[in-house]
Formats: sequence, C-alpha cells, structure tokens
Amino acid sequence: MTAGRMKMVTPLILMIVGVSGVQCDSHSMRYYYTAVSSPGSGLPVYSAVAYVDDKEIVTYNSDTRQCLPKTEWMKKLGPDYWERNTQIKQNVEPVFKHGVQTLMRRFNQTGGNTISSR
Repeated sequence: MTAGRMKMVTPLILMIVGVSGVQCDSHSMRYYYTAVSSPGSGLPVYSAVAYVDDKEIVTYNSDTRQCLPKTEWMKKLGPDYWERNTQIKQNVEPVFKHGVQTLMRRFNQTGGNTISSR
C-alpha cells in the first residue's frame, strides 16, 4: 500500500483500492471491500459491493452476512450462486478485519476508527 493511497481523516485512516474485475467492450465490473476498526462508527465492520458500469449489483456486509442482489437481473441467479458468493465474502471478512488492526499498529492508532478499503 502506498502513502498516496492513504488519507488520514481525523480520527480515521482511509485506504481505498478499486479492484477491476471484468472489462469488455464498454462495460466494466468493480468490487469495493471496506473494513472498519470499530462498529460504533455507523458503518458495518466489513462490506463488499460490486458494480457494473457504476451501477451497484451486489452487496454484502457483516451485519446481514449475506450477498444480496441489487438489480432485477442479478435476482434471477440461482441459490447456488448466492450461497457460494456469501461463503466467499464470509471467508474474506476476517482477512480485512486483521488488515485494519495491522494498519492501526503501523500508524500508531490506539483508538478512533480506521477504515480499510480495496
């Protein structure tokens, strides 16, 4: 992670990295993963959101612990798709929580909120 991608916001540390998934013709797919150091910030501790052409299509967060469709066409995918993707997001959640704790140690943050996104 480079310092250019980090932004200190009192008392938050914000790290944002966009992950491009698929790109063909004029379409793009992006995933954004976010983890927060403490749940008292009003945000879920962990969330993942998928976008196609800047339109939200799937969401997951540590409160619901389920991948949920955000568009009609995504709702048509079968239960196997949603179970598999929910399991993937649940498996990644502790990795991001650990990453936030690592950021807090590296930036000598003993309190406040830290947000880590990819």
